Amino acid sequence: MKLKTGKGNIIEVDDTPLAKGGQAGIHKTISPTMNPPVVAKIFFDKAFLDKTTGNVDTKKVKYLKDRLEYMVNNNPFINSKQKLQEAFAWPVDLLFDLNNEFKGFLLPFLDQSIDLIKILSGKKLPAQWDKFEIQHPDSYNSRIKVCYNLSQALAEMHSGGTYTIVDLKGENIMLKDNGFISMIDLDSIQISQNNKVLFHAEVHTPDFSPPEFHKNLLNYKTDFVEETWDRFSFAALAYLILFKVHPFSGMTHLTNPSIHSMDDFIVNGLFAHGSQKNSLALAPPHYNYDTLLSDDLKDLFYRCFEDGHQDPKKRPTAVEWRDTFLKEINKNKNTNISAGSNQPASYVPAPQNTFNQIPVNPTNVNPINPIIPNIPIIPVIPNIPIFAPAALPVFINNFMVTPAGPNRVNVIWDVSNATIVEINCMQVAATGNMQFALSNQIFYLEAFDASGQSVTAQTSANLQVNINTFNHQLLLNAIQLTWSVTGAISVVVDNNPVSSNGILNLPLAIGTHSIEATDINGFIVFQQIQVNVLTAINQFDLVINRSDATLTWDVMNAVNLTLNNKAVASSGTITITLDPCFYTLAAIDSAGNVVTKIENLNVSPKIVRFDLVQNKHSVEIFWDIFYARNCSLDGEQIPYFGSKKFPLFPKKFKLEIEDYSGFITDHGKSLNVSPAGSIIPITPLNDVDLIKSDSLALNNCIQDFSNILSLTSISNQLNSSISINQNEIQLAENNKNLINIQAKLLQLKQPVQSNNQKLNSNGNITTITGKIIPLLKRISSKAAMFFALFFGFIFMR
Repeated sequence: MKLKTGKGNIIEVDDTPLAKGGQAGIHKTISPTMNPPVVAKIFFDKAFLDKTTGNVDTKKVKYLKDRLEYMVNNNPFINSKQKLQEAFAWPVDLLFDLNNEFKGFLLPFLDQSIDLIKILSGKKLPAQWDKFEIQHPDSYNSRIKVCYNLSQALAEMHSGGTYTIVDLKGENIMLKDNGFISMIDLDSIQISQNNKVLFHAEVHTPDFSPPEFHKNLLNYKTDFVEETWDRFSFAALAYLILFKVHPFSGMTHLTNPSIHSMDDFIVNGLFAHGSQKNSLALAPPHYNYDTLLSDDLKDLFYRCFEDGHQDPKKRPTAVEWRDTFLKEINKNKNTNISAGSNQPASYVPAPQNTFNQIPVNPTNVNPINPIIPNIPIIPVIPNIPIFAPAALPVFINNFMVTPAGPNRVNVIWDVSNATIVEINCMQVAATGNMQFALSNQIFYLEAFDASGQSVTAQTSANLQVNINTFNHQLLLNAIQLTWSVTGAISVVVDNNPVSSNGILNLPLAIGTHSIEATDINGFIVFQQIQVNVLTAINQFDLVINRSDATLTWDVMNAVNLTLNNKAVASSGTITITLDPCFYTLAAIDSAGNVVTKIENLNVSPKIVRFDLVQNKHSVEIFWDIFYARNCSLDGEQIPYFGSKKFPLFPKKFKLEIEDYSGFITDHGKSLNVSPAGSIIPITPLNDVDLIKSDSLALNNCIQDFSNILSLTSISNQLNSSISINQNEIQLAENNKNLINIQAKLLQLKQPVQSNNQKLNSNGNITTITGKIIPLLKRISSKAAMFFALFFGFIFMR
């Protein structure tokens, strides 16, 4: 296939990948020829898909492209020595298809290398890597050199303060037969500047993740990860390289059967050689720690796994490891040392001419020079007798698993005529027994004769019992235990026989409660519950209303309960203002333990509605505000929700909202349209008689219209009584024939008929009978115009 690089060059790569991973494949580049050689890492289509919708996630594609583009443009090793540059498979250039869609990137081609994990697996290696076999006469020194190279490379990466690997493990490191290493899969590392993350790490491996991760104190996907994470990962990997066992595995806890997984040992800081080593039973490979390591190396491991358990900054840096490994290499340069003691695998050395020397003179090594000291590996040819006696056949006389107490099994074996006996790849004596944690684990025994032939057997605990649940719940002045067990012939809770399923209420007290279930084969499963706190906060809720909030709580078994350091009852509800504040509920039980819950009240005003609704002769503004301290409309304070009418004139309305920190924001709405239609006056009549009037109500209502219509011209011309009641004007002559003229009279869409008197839709008089005609005839033309304006004004208000 043809692709385009970020620099615009067209390259051709093989359609079939050389290797595949979960998200991408590695493809050979065909043309043009590049020096040094490179390969193409091309992402599968599924790597770009949204897992929820199944569609291409453009944000995900952009994020990945931006990450790799940053790495291409910010190579921290560009000025490093050549061997250090080769220690990292760093992205060289981006790759796009011919439609400019992002596809992957170019990276260096690592030829004649194997995964570092292969020298840790126990499997036979090709001849050129024979020097790293654990049973090789000088395997310890060869592996020390690999650790030196790793620490040298890691020190170079950390020196810039930008990159943290996070997923440092054997599977991500390639090894050459001369001891040189190359780190791969770097496109998922953390990238940061000044402790601010630009791109978070994408993956990690729990076995090489520090305690702060296992304790949920640090999330590599959301938090800034310091390089102290890599310090832990490196130390764990270096220990694994040297002894072929992880520093937190290959052991059992002598007194606490609930600690059995590697996560448990890491969380509890149970380093095989730490301050708690007397509580651990160690597998034999751990014994090499005291027999092989110098005091300087022991100190580094102790500082990392013991002192660094609580304070990550106390873990040794990569520079400290590098310098100490170099010191160890120089000390042993004239001595062959094997790491094969206490290791389970047998070893047959390769022919002498297959050994390769590790290059570079140790006297010239410093932090920026090539990374492997020139210490020749001197092979030791085994003393094989010419006439070897015939080997006796190997017999496995006994291999079985028996109960050994709660959560423990005893593995018993007896083998005859074997030169080497291994159980689960761990070398053991020909006859013996050993305790293990109870599980359905299968145990494999392999016994070798003098010629290397072997016989095998396997066994496991036939475990039938299972504790499905064992929980506790705090009640008022009591503790309730509940359990469910299957496959047991007997169940004991707190040393009292009980049924397989049950509920038990006990007095309120701090302490340990246990359940023990035994199956028909005698295997015992044991669990414990530790009650450390007697009080329980069942409820602590914050409910935010429009202009205030409520706090509700309910607490059991507290001898002292405070809300923001003020004593309160065991349950209650209070109303509070919306001022920003943390509310802390603290409950103290009879044993002095404190349980707290915190609610953070911090809300900003929310405009639910702020709308203008235009009518024919007016505009009405509606508002609905939440979480505000004060609201005002055009400078006039208003309630949190409501409406208000205004005349239909162009205008800008300003809504001001004050939050509970005193900050004021304003929001505007503009009315730019003209009123729909115009005011329709009453048509004046020619036959007008002068009348008198003493209507003070009319005079008062039209004070503001003195500039529009002269009141003098009509004040003494009416003798009809006129009254004003809200939106109605009532006119009557001699208190007869009341006429209610409402605001909509002038703009009727349908004719209105009252007492056989009609007005048409445009407001003109069509037929008026009775005593109304003389009244209207006595109104002057100016008075008629005034009434039209006046009624329109009343409606708009």
